[in-house]
Amino acid sequence: LRAAHRQRPRDFTLLMALADAHEYPAVRAALGDERAGWYHAAVAVRPDAAAAWNNLGTALGDRKDFAGAVGALSE
Repeated sequence: LRAAHRQRPRDFTLLMALADAHEYPAVRAALGDERAGWYHAAVAVRPDAAAAWNNLGTALGDRKDFAGAVGALSE
């Protein structure tokens, strides 16, 4: 997925897939929790995507960034 991202850095579907891959504990253990960063990139590409905002809010909440989570979930 990362190789594809280098080729298509503004591909919304790819950004969502990269973030979704970090939902798995084994991936987070190996790569760190990068979900919020990928979801931030996804909402930058498609700011009207409710799923990306929702998932960003959840990812930020999981990191205990509650103010950021509320902001994302309010979009």
